[in-house]
Amino acid sequence: MFTRYRNRGGASGPSHNMLWLYLHFPALQLDSLPPSPQPLAVVCEQRFHVLQLNPPAQAQGVRTGMGMALACSLSRELQVVPYRPEFSGERLRELAHSLYPLSADISVFEPDGLLLKAGPMLRYYTGLTPYWHAIQQQLQHERLRHFAATGLRPFTARAVARSEITHITVEQQPLTQQWQSLPLSAADLAPRAQHELARLGLKNLGQLTALPRSELAERIDAASLRYLQQLTGDQPHPVDFYIPPAHFQQYRELVCESDTTAALLPPLNLTLQSLEHFLRQRDQVTEQLQLTLHLRRDRLVNLEVYAGAGEDSAPLWQGLIELKLESVSLEEPVYAYTLSAHRTFAREAIAGDLFGEHPAITPAQLLARLQAKLGRDAITQTALTNDFRPGHTTPTHTAKHCALTPHSLRPSLLKSKPKATAEPLVLVHGPERIVTGWWDQQTLSRDYFVARNRAGRWLWVYRSLNPPDKNWHIHGYFS
Repeated sequence: MFTRYRNRGGASGPSHNMLWLYLHFPALQLDSLPPSPQPLAVVCEQRFHVLQLNPPAQAQGVRTGMGMALACSLSRELQVVPYRPEFSGERLRELAHSLYPLSADISVFEPDGLLLKAGPMLRYYTGLTPYWHAIQQQLQHERLRHFAATGLRPFTARAVARSEITHITVEQQPLTQQWQSLPLSAADLAPRAQHELARLGLKNLGQLTALPRSELAERIDAASLRYLQQLTGDQPHPVDFYIPPAHFQQYRELVCESDTTAALLPPLNLTLQSLEHFLRQRDQVTEQLQLTLHLRRDRLVNLEVYAGAGEDSAPLWQGLIELKLESVSLEEPVYAYTLSAHRTFAREAIAGDLFGEHPAITPAQLLARLQAKLGRDAITQTALTNDFRPGHTTPTHTAKHCALTPHSLRPSLLKSKPKATAEPLVLVHGPERIVTGWWDQQTLSRDYFVARNRAGRWLWVYRSLNPPDKNWHIHGYFS
């Protein structure tokens, strides 16, 4: 493995507008797992050979391409993870999303690479050095091993990076010569075409591209010939650029299967940090997360976690998910999870406590914690209904968003049975006429007043209209 870096200036130059940057991730699936001190390898299930391995496995002599029998004989503690190509594609799109704020045009090259159109970004960053520094910082945050190379065409940058060489430069001569010295194995040629070209005595890409196209067309297939034409620039290379998704979703695998949900918490913390970054970039929040647990035998456990109000904080969601997982029992071991947030909305400004030493928990946050711990159906609260009769307006419902304050004045204590009174009263507010209840034979026809008695107590009193009654009845007391 080699690392070279050359840069002598800014973005000036005839070829810099067409500069490409290719990022190669040799162990994408393995590096996406939580760090493990144990030897770990990603293995192809069809051919039973090692595709990716971590440093502890390398230290014990295991190498990529090695068969499983030899790898296990070198490392008795070797843990094996099956290779999942669908995960690699999804992980690349997640990386493209994280790099999108730094570089506008990104293309996904499954299963292990990203192509960035660097030329137009050099003017924005005032040179290659600050641009590459910004990309490196994000890759370090992702904790992924990588190799990177610049090139005048997509396939030249890809060939250098896939050779496990980091070569970052804007100089014309190194950009032209670096890829030509690579062996034939660095090219995306069919195995049969590589065999035919090796029989001719060709050793590197420079010798290959120097041959006349008419002679090559007789020895290699049409797809390999088109690749060589795009490599040299004789034929344009169309690129499909990545478009960021509108919603958040991440799939993560565990280092090993687990019978308990406690193993989910460390990787979930990293995923929630990605969610927080996703929402804050858009100045959005979400009030609901979907957590899907992938169990052995293709079984799924779907959980919904609510926050009561829109939230983007990773620690807050972490606490709610921990409470939710406490009540989950697994019938089969869990090996992966998917976290998604499909409903997001703009953040609303909330006034906080300027002088408080500790932030107070809001009613919505308290409600979310109780629901995560006990379940949504276990939490109830009073809610307004479309019934103006006192005693019928605030029944108990499952807790959810609803207004709790009626438009009219209502006492804090309502008597279950009104009480007649003959004491002198001073009427302060009213009347409020309530005539309703005709649909259920519980007709109500009254004039309500806010009154005060001699003792200074505030009362909610009424007189009946049907039948007419001049006596006062006390129906409630104001605090």
